[in-house]
Amino acid sequence: MMNQQLSGETGREKAMRLFLDEYRYVEAFALRLAPNRSCCDDIVHDVFTTFVAKADQWDLDCPLRPLLAGITKKIALRAWQQHLKTLPEGIRDVYRYAFDLETGHPYVEPETDVQDLTEQLTALDICSKKLTDKCSELLHLYYVDKLSYKEIAVRTGQKPGALQKTMCRLRQALRTCIERILKTTVDLT
Repeated sequence: MMNQQLSGETGREKAMRLFLDEYRYVEAFALRLAPNRSCCDDIVHDVFTTFVAKADQWDLDCPLRPLLAGITKKIALRAWQQHLKTLPEGIRDVYRYAFDLETGHPYVEPETDVQDLTEQLTALDICSKKLTDKCSELLHLYYVDKLSYKEIAVRTGQKPGALQKTMCRLRQALRTCIERILKTTVDLT
């Protein structure tokens, strides 16, 4: 906070600078998820505007790639939804299947996509702060550093099978925590 005040950099300016540092990552990720190249450019632009517009909601001192990946996936999903509306039904099914394989998430029709991205990311942030340092490290090694279970097991001195069970339990605990927070948020409104 003090460095920010000394340099005169606002939260939005810092968010812009940090996004520019990660621009190539977002562009490459969006290109993998986009229905076509022109959509990719639109996705990157939308990720930028969303990230900067909500700069005060993000912890800009944490690694940003998971956050930017989540925003990119959400915006890419919307791009696919718009793109699929223009295709015949048989081709839509093929595209939906391809999207599911690429993202690892099932395609969701616009009418059923209820949760707002901001609520989900806020819930994830709250839940991830409750994790122990060891759990946070495991998630970072797997999702950010993209290490395999075997590589993580070597680093941490665990057996790969035990590590895989730990990761499964950890993901389930995060999922439960996020669902509980989102349910509480929905109940309050």
